[in-house]
Amino acid sequence: MELTGAPRVQKEEAKTFLKMLPKYHKHMKRYARSSLLTRFCGMYGIRIYDEDSLDRGQMHTLVVMNAIFPAEASRFVSQRFDLKGSTVGREVSEEELQKKGSDAVLKDLDLAREVEVVRSMERGVERARNYGFNIGPHAKSALLSQLREDVKLLVDCQVMDYSLLVGVVDMESFLNFDRSARQALESVKQVGRRYETSKKFEERVLWAMGAPLRLICAPPVFIAKQSWSLAHRTLASIVTLPLPYYGSGKCGVDGGLLSVFHGTRNGCRALYYMGLIDFLQPWTTRKVVERKFKWLMGYDPKAISCVTPEEYADRFLDFLDAHLS
Repeated sequence: MELTGAPRVQKEEAKTFLKMLPKYHKHMKRYARSSLLTRFCGMYGIRIYDEDSLDRGQMHTLVVMNAIFPAEASRFVSQRFDLKGSTVGREVSEEELQKKGSDAVLKDLDLAREVEVVRSMERGVERARNYGFNIGPHAKSALLSQLREDVKLLVDCQVMDYSLLVGVVDMESFLNFDRSARQALESVKQVGRRYETSKKFEERVLWAMGAPLRLICAPPVFIAKQSWSLAHRTLASIVTLPLPYYGSGKCGVDGGLLSVFHGTRNGCRALYYMGLIDFLQPWTTRKVVERKFKWLMGYDPKAISCVTPEEYADRFLDFLDAHLS
């Protein structure tokens, strides 16, 4: 029997989780509605026997947790990011991009380079404020405030190497037209514009004579448009999943109030799924040796992933602050 893809944890991580469990429980009782930390449901030990062997088999430790992304996320999540705040080797490979496409996991350098390009191209322009993951100033403030509380717990438990998992849904392309349909619609509009400019003089006179009627109809038309716009925005704020997909009415994300954000991405409406994952790696002597070894190899000791829990937390929060807008 093989446990490929199962949520297994190493023996060291299992011990760390049991040790931090009282503090984790207390933290979740206080911040359960807003915490970004993974919601653990249980940890189990399973012994798997080999039918052809007489030994006691191999013990595996599994954890059950709430997912960050909803069911069938691969059908609508257009980008995935795993962000640690580290910049050494933290980029997706071309091979993975070509092989997995939108399922490839992008990393810190991929986001940092994109933000740098946007800032350099639009310096001094209003849109330059909408870089990286654009969720708005109030949502950003609430998110960072809660992350500081979550990270404070992780520092207290002396763990590191965690990351913020982010899934991006392009709501424009999912809920509205696809690109080919938009292009077709735009071509129709262009034909209409050319037709308007080529109208005969008589047609333009009739158009001018109809101006009083249009003025009379303007108030109800304006109210209808505003009502439709309000209904559309309300629906977008209620529906946190890009419907429809199989099981969409039954499966959701139970990651707290700050696990789903509406915002924009590269100028288009977007939905963000977020969660703080992989926080069971303790700061051990082995990690200290690993850090010194990488330092001797010439890597910047402040940029590598392997740093003290205090340094890791500060760098992690600073990176997110610089790449959220």
